[in-house]
Amino acid sequence: MDLDNLEQEIRQYASKKEVSIIEATALDEEKVIDFIVNDYPEIIDLASQLDKKIIIISVAKFDEENLEIKEKEIGDRNKAEEFKREFKKYLGKNLYIGLYCINEGIVFNFHVRAEWHLEFVMKKGEVLKSEELDETSCKECGTEIFVFEEYCSECLKKKRKAGEEKTKEVAKELANNNEFSGLKNDAERKLFIEEKYPDLKDNEYVRIGQITPLAKAFLNSQKRKNN
Repeated sequence: MDLDNLEQEIRQYASKKEVSIIEATALDEEKVIDFIVNDYPEIIDLASQLDKKIIIISVAKFDEENLEIKEKEIGDRNKAEEFKREFKKYLGKNLYIGLYCINEGIVFNFHVRAEWHLEFVMKKGEVLKSEELDETSCKECGTEIFVFEEYCSECLKKKRKAGEEKTKEVAKELANNNEFSGLKNDAERKLFIEEKYPDLKDNEYVRIGQITPLAKAFLNSQKRKNN
């Protein structure tokens, strides 16, 4: 997927839907309740239904700084030169696109990274001295990875996706649960969720804090459709 073309598609689709775009850096994900969607039209279609038809876009370019390797970190000089020649063709290209829409206190977001980025990270690791970057194995499939994560990128993507789907599934169930709807405050709702879905507590990819706002959003969406 060419992210430069994708950015143009996003802007054209937003214009077609009469949705304004604000340029910004990525949001601080630790400070927002977010929900990941599968494709950019979902974000734009949602924004087109709101009073304020606005989305936020964040685009990161691949530049010289990405290619830079400090002299003391180079383990194999020939590989370092080969690495720079191979990836120099991507200079100025889009490396990452993030798209955000805020509704009902939830930041709905779509993000995608260039397909060649994983290969870039792996080959940069081959250039670095062994003490600069340790390796381990993915706990799911056994693929060799760097120690930044417990899982390789593909397995991690699947686990995060499964977590988002489970979060959405539970929120939809609770949106139709009269007992949950009758609870007075978020503390009672959190306790209700933990008692009804005890397995969620040990699943780090399900964000329990998202469930109540999402349930409210689903409920309000249903009410708007029925009116």
